[in-house]
Amino acid sequence: MILSASLAATCLVTLFSMPQTRQDAQAAKLLDEMYRACSQINTLQADTVVSGTGAFGPSHTTGRIVLKKPNLALATESGTMAPTMDADGKWIFHLYGLPDSYIRSKDDPDGHSIAGLLPVLFFFGNTVASNPLFRGATPQYGGEERVSGVNCQVIRLSKTRLNQMITLYIGPDHLIYRVVTATQLSPTTSTTQDEAFSHIRLNAHVPDSTFMLKSAHILTPSESQKLMSKQAK
Repeated sequence: MILSASLAATCLVTLFSMPQTRQDAQAAKLLDEMYRACSQINTLQADTVVSGTGAFGPSHTTGRIVLKKPNLALATESGTMAPTMDADGKWIFHLYGLPDSYIRSKDDPDGHSIAGLLPVLFFFGNTVASNPLFRGATPQYGGEERVSGVNCQVIRLSKTRLNQMITLYIGPDHLIYRVVTATQLSPTTSTTQDEAFSHIRLNAHVPDSTFMLKSAHILTPSESQKLMSKQAK
């Protein structure tokens, strides 16, 4: 559900320098309120439900995310023993292809290299200008909708170059409760990903040891390439 670091309204105005409609101004205000609120969050835990549709049919997974500033993160899926993503402050591990097999990349001091569910991009303080979610996007206010019994404000981010629409559902506590990403790949092919967050717990004590992988096989570049080639067949 949500996250991010503080950001002044002037940054938003700079990013969205085109003349603003009332809807654009309301969206910018909501985003700024979200950044300000999330700057007070040091840890976040939430249950996740991710569903999608696409060329390979529907998908549905449940799991949990645990985040801790400045650069620690853990994502798990129900039914799997191993984390699907782990950032331990030095390395970022992504489960890849085989049980307990990971590809590894460098973590950075402020967590900006961590990727996963979209709200993870916000939690570690990416500025609007550096956040990939906002690149090439025009935010517009979309009114109110209820998500799991919560009245949410809606912001739609239209990326015309990518034929993509991202819809954020922001609760009264300035947390993101849902993110829906719809992409038109061709005139006849589209994909959607729906990420919902619940049972959110903020600023609870989470020891750093939570983010230490107990055991893992780190794939070499050649092993990763072999797996990619096998999956492509």
